[in-house]
Amino acid sequence: MHKLLFLEYKFREFRDEELLASKPTGIIVALEDLNQSRVEQIDRLNIDLGISISLINRNDCPVDSKVQNIIKQGLSHSLKYNPDIVWFDQIRFPGKWEINGEKVVYKPHKECRHGKGINRKVYITEWAQKLEVLIPSNIKTGYFAVPYQIQSEKGWIDEIGQDHQKLGNIFNYVLPMLYHRMLDKPVEYIHQYVNYLYGLHISAEIIPAIQIKDMPDDVPDKLSFDEIQESIEQAIKPPSKGVVIFSWDQAVEKNKVEPVSRILKNLY
Repeated sequence: MHKLLFLEYKFREFRDEELLASKPTGIIVALEDLNQSRVEQIDRLNIDLGISISLINRNDCPVDSKVQNIIKQGLSHSLKYNPDIVWFDQIRFPGKWEINGEKVVYKPHKECRHGKGINRKVYITEWAQKLEVLIPSNIKTGYFAVPYQIQSEKGWIDEIGQDHQKLGNIFNYVLPMLYHRMLDKPVEYIHQYVNYLYGLHISAEIIPAIQIKDMPDDVPDKLSFDEIQESIEQAIKPPSKGVVIFSWDQAVEKNKVEPVSRILKNLY
């Protein structure tokens, strides 16, 4: 079972014991947050390294040749660290989460001069195929999935361009961002969505990411430990292949390292 911790390094460096407490199988770190010292710590602790590559700006358009070159440069830089997995955080038309009244909604990238009139899902699928062939066969690949469902939210495919049925057969892993409270969904939605992806007959292993505090950061944290435990239980139900904690910085910030580690370290 994959037990992955996403590290943001928002506050400080992580102590060895903070990373080892949950007995993780892997770490995910954004490329821009990596340095040689952090890579050496992860390697010394014998934890798999996953590097996340994203667009530089959430307003950037992936059709823009400058953005494509930035991603390729980031990929080239990532490979120098010899990671176990390369994760594509924004293999989609990006956007941002916004608070609308009491709900948090996702605002996708609007049409711009670079991508005017194109089929977004075809473009993203072809772009994913081009990136995949640049990665050595000994390094796994994965992507972060916006958790819509085709039957009820078909418009999301056209807006974001993520065709999970296609992308899930290009990459080795799919990481649906199942922050259920931010999505205004019940905790059971985590398992329901994993089942939905599995039903698309994809070859990628499904490893859902869950939240351990309320997000975004300007929302008061009312997420209880009991609900975190239930989230983990929902996340690891088959056909899931594990769980991603987003993020371990939040565990440190909210003094949740010990209780969350207590659950994770007993998962096999």
